Amino acid sequence: MEQKIDKYGGPERRRYPRLPGAFVEYIPEGKISSRKTSFTENISPAGICILVDEDVKRNTGLSLKIYLPGSKESIEAEGRVVWSKPSSFLTSEKRKHYDLGVEIIKIEENDRQRIWEYIVKNIDKDKDFKGF
Repeated sequence: MEQKIDKYGGPERRRYPRLPGAFVEYIPEGKISSRKTSFTENISPAGICILVDEDVKRNTGLSLKIYLPGSKESIEAEGRVVWSKPSSFLTSEKRKHYDLGVEIIKIEENDRQRIWEYIVKNIDKDKDFKGF
């Protein structure tokens, strides 16, 4: 079987397809009063990539509240930052932004299923989706 390559030229290790379009609130561990809001670059039942305005260190825990388009109820989850890199999308000379790869480590199974159903329902609508 031919190994797929990710958009950075390395082997694709994702277990699930991902789609853009969700909105997320997050709180880094130890910063209870630091609720931040962000958009996702992509989301799957196992992970999420969010665009942030701070460099959050690898292995930092995050409390997440995820809002899927068209859904009235948020999804609460716990995550762990597995990578962080400067964002090529939002960074400017005056302001730096980062892409955070977050592994979802704690989530109710019905909420994980809601994310999966969102992806299945919208995968054909995403013109940029190239598989996984």
